[in-house]
Amino acid sequence: MCSSDLFVVIKAERNGEQGFKAAATEGRLREGQALAVGVLRRMVGGDGVDNPVLEALDDGAAVVLNAIGQGILGRAALRLGLPDGGGSNAWAGTADVETGRLVDESTLFITFSCAKAVTATIIHRLVEGGVLAYDEPVATWWPSFGAHGKSHVTVRDVLSHRSGLDAIPGTVQADFCTLPSAARVIEDASLAWPTGSTLRYHSLTFGSILGNLAVRATRRPWGQLVADLAAQDGGSDLRF
Repeated sequence: MCSSDLFVVIKAERNGEQGFKAAATEGRLREGQALAVGVLRRMVGGDGVDNPVLEALDDGAAVVLNAIGQGILGRAALRLGLPDGGGSNAWAGTADVETGRLVDESTLFITFSCAKAVTATIIHRLVEGGVLAYDEPVATWWPSFGAHGKSHVTVRDVLSHRSGLDAIPGTVQADFCTLPSAARVIEDASLAWPTGSTLRYHSLTFGSILGNLAVRATRRPWGQLVADLAAQDGGSDLRF
């Protein structure tokens, strides 16, 4: 957040039926928040309350807890990680609205676009290892990607959300649930706007393009790439 030596993740999920009811679990999340703030204070120096990083963390956790209390969010988790393997986890909310089972340390959360950080890490490491290059066309490794005027789109264009493929008309979210199905719709797509002319968030196409690229360039399954290049350093339980 303010240093490469620390990461803080707050993950929350929406709940339309049942709100948060267990004060003890809320206290657990508060405990994790307090630990995170304490570590950040030591890292940035001093206990001043005017530090914007600390204020942002405190405000963010407060918003999450308030949303759980109002039933807007069903569950949330906070992860504080340090390079020596230490850190803290905290959680709150209901894992199963039908049984009332509460969130615990084994509850899985859907990451949605948090996965973009994992995908980008894998691509950067492949560049670092000489497998890929930022200004190399995606079609170098994935020839059929270049159909319909996309042959010039580079790895850098996709990483920076400037490829021109931020959205593909006529597709639905289910088309992007697996890399093979996403590959088919991406290969058939045309650019929505000229590559590099503007920046538009690639909500579904970012991971679909880069994930398919990485698999083709390495000839390794995506899950193996995640385990080898992204999951080990942070000690995360990532499942794709």
